[in-house]
Amino acid sequence: RSFRRGSVAALVNIFALALGLTAFVIAYGVVSYWNRSEQYFPNADRTYVVTAAFLGRDGQNRATPLPATNRLYADYLRADFPEFEAVARAQVMYNATGVTAGDIYKEMFVVGAESEFLKIFDLPFVAGDSTALSQPNSAVVTEEAAQRLFGNANPIGKTITLASVLDVTVTGVVAPVPEPSHLGHAKTDSLPFDVLASWDTLEGVQAAARARTAKNDPAAAARNQPPPNAPPPPENWLGGYCCTTYVMLSRDSHLTTQTLNERLKAFGEKHIPLAQQEIMKLLIGAVPIRNLTTAQLNQQLLSGAPISITTLLLALGTLVLVVACVNYANLATAQAARRAREVGLRKALGANRTRVMLQYLAESAVLTGAAALLSLLAVRLVIPVLRNAVGMDLDLSLFDSTGFWLFLAALLAAVTLLGGAYPAFVLSRVTPVEALRAGRSRTGSRFAGTILVGLQFAAASFLLIVVLVMYAQNNELQRTGLGSTTDPLVVISNAPQFSEVDNDLLRTELTR
Repeated sequence: RSFRRGSVAALVNIFALALGLTAFVIAYGVVSYWNRSEQYFPNADRTYVVTAAFLGRDGQNRATPLPATNRLYADYLRADFPEFEAVARAQVMYNATGVTAGDIYKEMFVVGAESEFLKIFDLPFVAGDSTALSQPNSAVVTEEAAQRLFGNANPIGKTITLASVLDVTVTGVVAPVPEPSHLGHAKTDSLPFDVLASWDTLEGVQAAARARTAKNDPAAAARNQPPPNAPPPPENWLGGYCCTTYVMLSRDSHLTTQTLNERLKAFGEKHIPLAQQEIMKLLIGAVPIRNLTTAQLNQQLLSGAPISITTLLLALGTLVLVVACVNYANLATAQAARRAREVGLRKALGANRTRVMLQYLAESAVLTGAAALLSLLAVRLVIPVLRNAVGMDLDLSLFDSTGFWLFLAALLAAVTLLGGAYPAFVLSRVTPVEALRAGRSRTGSRFAGTILVGLQFAAASFLLIVVLVMYAQNNELQRTGLGSTTDPLVVISNAPQFSEVDNDLLRTELTR
């Protein structure tokens, strides 16, 4: 009867609560998804990625730590840290490397990795094992890559050619790495791969390309050769950052994240040459592999900010939900004056304050339950959109998780209390004599009502400003060239040492 008398207010409350719950649940699902990163790998809890940041001697231009190193780090880490059970480097060869198998040519994501990489990460092998990268010029391919290159034939032992210059042997096949993982194929993953090649192939491809260049243009090759008997260049700790360096602590190690970072800071001060120290201060650290995705997002989106991306998402989701709860409290408080006679009659017939409060909290719970059903339907519709857009499957952290349903039950109880407690408290204080005499009674503090309305409009205005600013920024980015464009220019890149197509010939043929 209550909802029928105030059907418009009830519908507004259900819609607003559903919107708030949807925003919060999606934010919670995204954060939970990131927090589950690398859970497939049994060694994840003792695996770290080495980071580096630079600080100018004048105190300016400090960079957020990046999960990148040069090739010097790994050898020195192995020598200086007996607590490390394994150290491995991985480096992207090219984002789109030509991979050939017989007459089949495909462009794939190729990563070179040291053999200990497979000791740190227990990949889901369907053929081969963790020793697959121990032989020179060997490679592990994904099931999808094997299907594209060899069809239904067994790829083990077959040869593929990387960048049209180097032959390698397939020694393993792996199933897709379970998400969420930085080795997966979501858009937020930092090291996806179709082909995981042995570490020597990185130099092998470059050497083969140089040899092809020398054959085709001996004069240019001779000009690029260093002088005979030239001393080796000094170690450069400030440049050549190309790799991701992983370290895995031994099981009996007592190093914590804090102590490891302290040791790595001293490690950098020990090894960087004095001349380079005078130019730039190198800050070496480590981030747990489980936090790698969020650390990279923080660096990309919130560089230098005192807040993390997970905290920001939850804060925004919470703000939307609080606005919805305050909206419910405002509408319910405004309706309380019209329900004063009803409350007065109930109290005259013997109802106490507790029973009156329970009635209106029950109404709040029913509204919240209806909003929750609408919200779950909306979330279910949003999940495929997110999966297609960024590769995140929130089913893993929401509907397929027992913890989510327990959390949702606690959340609905909190929303019921947050939205319904104040109106229930106001109505329970109505005195029967005043309510039955006038039919209407003053309910609640005017100051409290003013504060609630002010908070609701302040929070809603803040969210609206954020959305408008983001919309304007996106429009500006599209206008300045990062979005769709009608520019008729097409850039064609060609590396003759790999393609064996001369640039002049390419231009002539395109012109023709």
